Formats: sequence, structure tokens, C-alpha cells
Amino acid sequence: MVTVPAPYVPEELVSQAQVVLQGKSRNLIIRELQRTNLDVNLAVNNLLSRDDEEGEEGDDAADSYVPEDLISLLDGGFHTDHSVIIDADAMFSEDMFGYSGIRK
Repeated sequence: MVTVPAPYVPEELVSQAQVVLQGKSRNLIIRELQRTNLDVNLAVNNLLSRDDEEGEEGDDAADSYVPEDLISLLDGGFHTDHSVIIDADAMFSEDMFGYSGIRK
């Protein structure tokens, strides 16, 4: 895929997209125009469809979306004696890496 460098994105195309995509950042519009090889219609459609997808997902979740992997990490609980989420001592045996003599 060939992308057009930002300085070469014509201002007229950015303005055309901004008319439809009010509230979208100029940089986001320029990036999408670069991805679509300066096709304004495709860039606008891509950005609008992303908004639709995000809107549908947002309806289900009252707050913000948290990936399931993060939730499973947090459900495991925190160890009060450690300041890390993942306890390497619990996950790996001491002699797994040949460090058993060094650590003792």
C-alpha cells in the first residue's frame, strides 16, 4: 500500500472531508486520506463507519470498555506483599531458568 506524505495532502481534500466529519481532528482526517490514497469518499466512509462501530459497542457498556484479558488479571486479585500484578514466583519454579543456586 502506498501512502501519501502529509505535506502532499491537498488542503482542498482536507476541507472537503472536514465538512462531513465535523468534530474530527485534522490529523485524523489527513491520516485517513493518506491511507486511502487521497480518496475523500473512502476516507469519509471509513471514519464514519468506525464511529458507528464504536457507538454500537459503547451502547452495551455504561462506562468505558475494558478488555477481557485485563479483567481476568484484575480478578486474580492483588498480593499485598508484592507491588506487581503478576507474581513471577508463583508462575515459574525456581529452577526453571537455573537460578535456584543464585537466589538462595
